[in-house]
Amino acid sequence: MYYNYHGQAKKRIREGKLIEFYFTSDYKGIRPALVLVFPDKVMPIRQYRWE
Repeated sequence: MYYNYHGQAKKRIREGKLIEFYFTSDYKGIRPALVLVFPDKVMPIRQYRWE
């Protein structure tokens, strides 16, 4: 089954569920990363996806 990770992140942002976001040099092996914090999940995004 395919899980549209970035589509789900965008949907959660549109729904107003984003609590916080921050940039970090390393998040569990993803370097650098944009980290999106939602009430029930933390979603790291790789640099080439947010440029």
